[in-house]
Amino acid sequence: MAAEGSVANKIVFLVFAGIDLLLGLACFACGIWFHASQDIYAYLTVFVRSAADQTLVAAAGILLAIGIILTLLCILGILGIILKSLRLFVLLFLVLLPIVVILGLVSGFMVVGFRYEIHMHVKEGMLSQLQKEYTWDGSIGRAWNRVQVKKRCCGVDGSWNYADSEWFQDTNPDEVNIQKHVPPTCCVLNFNQDRELYWVDPQKPQPRDEKRCNEDAAGYIDNSANLNGQGCFAAMFSRNKDLWHDQSLFTVMSIICGLALSAGFYQIIMILIGGYVYMKIRHREGEKGRRQ
Repeated sequence: MAAEGSVANKIVFLVFAGIDLLLGLACFACGIWFHASQDIYAYLTVFVRSAADQTLVAAAGILLAIGIILTLLCILGILGIILKSLRLFVLLFLVLLPIVVILGLVSGFMVVGFRYEIHMHVKEGMLSQLQKEYTWDGSIGRAWNRVQVKKRCCGVDGSWNYADSEWFQDTNPDEVNIQKHVPPTCCVLNFNQDRELYWVDPQKPQPRDEKRCNEDAAGYIDNSANLNGQGCFAAMFSRNKDLWHDQSLFTVMSIICGLALSAGFYQIIMILIGGYVYMKIRHREGEKGRRQ
């Protein structure tokens, strides 16, 4: 009977650890995807509630950490079954899984809270970031350039958002003779770049007609053939169909939220299962001790 109980405990733990391993691999894969994809990482960087807000970037980072911890823990747990050291690894699970619960719930509810504030604070936050922190070669500027090229958009609501930016003041020291109203990434690209958007380096755009693009921006003509008229706030709610890998930011946020909360709540089940298995192991070891 003891042997049968031992086998049953291992099977129960193995099944639940296997499910947890799949969940960990999913978190790890999506975390790597969001950090490795320069486009998605740029979307997360500029979609903010204030100039210094990094909520979505942090949530994606936590998701990656959850994936790493869960994957390593589950592999160790399965090795524990193979090496007949189940008690040690179940104890390790019970110690470390509460950390994953906290990380999962924090990451998931960060995104949930963010989604509820999208139409209250995000547009103002993006505008503040653009006007205060945009520079052509800075990290924020590079993120904005990438968003504007890949989403074919300009500014938060349109090209006029640059008129009050620090970039505008630095680029046009002569207030009388203004040459640039928007950066080149706001302009419609030439035919070769526009049809091969996936390969375009946002720091090396080739506008169709940069002079007319700036003239249209100066005249607030956002529906021209030379200036991207859509604002980036609205553009990030949909995917660019000309980019096979592009995603709506809502899709990315849903993945982070869904995986993080699933990982957090599932670990509560794993803690209960681990506690049950650990008690059974202790009970069996106590019976063996009494018999001896």
